[in-house]
Amino acid sequence: MPERGVARQGLLARVASGSAARRTRWCRDCQGQQRRYMDRFKKQRVRLAFGGLLWTAAVGLAILLGGPTADSAKAYHDKRMRIAAGERVVVTCVACHRFTSSVHMVGPHLVRVLGRRAGSVAGYEYSAAMRNSGIVWDEESLTRFLRGPERMVSGTKMPLSGMSDSDIAALIQYMKEL
Repeated sequence: MPERGVARQGLLARVASGSAARRTRWCRDCQGQQRRYMDRFKKQRVRLAFGGLLWTAAVGLAILLGGPTADSAKAYHDKRMRIAAGERVVVTCVACHRFTSSVHMVGPHLVRVLGRRAGSVAGYEYSAAMRNSGIVWDEESLTRFLRGPERMVSGTKMPLSGMSDSDIAALIQYMKEL
């Protein structure tokens, strides 16, 4: 049975006031507990070190295999800027064309125009010059056409007098992303 007041004094007081056998047992328990904590700590430290090593290896491997670099980040940023510029240029085009639906307006829709033959969309009345032009729309042909539609296809219905090269590049980048 514990001595009076021992419960209130706490563990250290009990050890100090107890017998030598009790102090020895407490020290052994304490040392065992300390060993268990140290073992856990060492295992945790090994896991953390190994995890850090794996993380470093993964990042290094990603960089070696073509992960994001300063050049690719700059290229991505430039591309996003051209798309944003294309969205500003498109504002003038949507008066006559649609980019996201297959509905014709004054001009034909431009959904998936890259790779398509000029004058080939069903449901739109193209000029004879456009139908017979034989143009397949790619970046180069679109650039030439948008610089001066009448110069490339004489008799086209497109009233545009021409666009700047930077606006054309932005518009084409925007159309590629659709």
